[in-house]
Amino acid sequence: MGGRVAGCVVRGGVSALARISAISWIFLRFLGKDLHLIGVCQSALPAIAAVAIAAMDETAAPRSLTLFGGKIDPRISPTRGDLATMNQSIAWLERCCIAVAPSDAGKG
Repeated sequence: MGGRVAGCVVRGGVSALARISAISWIFLRFLGKDLHLIGVCQSALPAIAAVAIAAMDETAAPRSLTLFGGKIDPRISPTRGDLATMNQSIAWLERCCIAVAPSDAGKG
């Protein structure tokens, strides 16, 4: 069952952003502190969240975080693409905006 919490898609009580941020934090812990993290486009927000979590841990915080072209809040300065999808349902977005690469069908 899907839902919305503050504009995020939620399944099973956990937002996709929370899951991606948690996975990123696990990688940060695995790779260690001598690391520089880069968040590009869609990965910028999860990178910020993962670094914030890692900073509380002190054992996993990277030496630096660099963000390129990531929209932190698309509601502030929406693009035409953002505006076109704002009033669509989650089912519509899943049906029309997510595609599997043919060579990877059935692998994920």
